[in-house]
Amino acid sequence: MNRVIPCALGALVLLLAAGARAQQPAYDPHKAFKEADKNKDGEIEMSEFYERITDVFFIGDKNKDGKLSKEEYDAVVVTREDFVSVDKNGDGFVSESEFIASRVPLFEKADKNRDGRLSEDEVTSMYEANKK
Repeated sequence: MNRVIPCALGALVLLLAAGARAQQPAYDPHKAFKEADKNKDGEIEMSEFYERITDVFFIGDKNKDGKLSKEEYDAVVVTREDFVSVDKNGDGFVSESEFIASRVPLFEKADKNRDGRLSEDEVTSMYEANKK
């Protein structure tokens, strides 16, 4: 099963397509939303978002070294966020904490009505506005 976030964003958009783009089906923000909505209440809470982006990080970490190379990062991120801007310490890799810190603002930006939850419309709108 393709487990990607949008962030995109997630992200979430959140999110994100794992693996080589040519071999993966097109990213579907609706499918990603449904996968992230663990309690099936039609909204993504911050705890669900956090779980999703953590999963995406570990899916992307193909060699399981606890960090994302630029190639690994580019394979899972479906938004326009630049690798260099996420690599805060400049070591040439994105750590789990750097990855999560870069995704949380996407949740906040997508949450247009400021209710602390993301609707499917908010997620898909954010994805469309920020896709690569």
